Amino acid sequence: MGSNLNVAKEILRGVAQAQHEINQKGGIGGKLVQVKIANDENSPEIAKQIAKELVRNKKIIAVIGHNSSDASLAAAPIYQEGELVAISPTSVARELSGIGNYIFRTTPSTRNMLRR
Repeated sequence: MGSNLNVAKEILRGVAQAQHEINQKGGIGGKLVQVKIANDENSPEIAKQIAKELVRNKKIIAVIGHNSSDASLAAAPIYQEGELVAISPTSVARELSGIGNYIFRTTPSTRNMLRR
């Protein structure tokens, strides 16, 4: 979540809505979706620790986050190596796009935003 509580709340609202809609339809493969919340405080070191824990937990099917680009960049190689999908709705670092096929961001890079 980090220190920007307004952004974190909006991300959590979106995750909760998706969880509700998926579970209303019987879940995934007959299993209800559960959400685990972790706060990396926008710290790359904490993000790495959290990423390692999430990769080890075979019940985790995907990650929504991290909030900051620095935290996302620190955690991304761990998710990539562990083959755990990670989607950051707020990270703008262009480098995220080239890390691998398990790492995604939903916002344009800083470079693309500056072009507009």
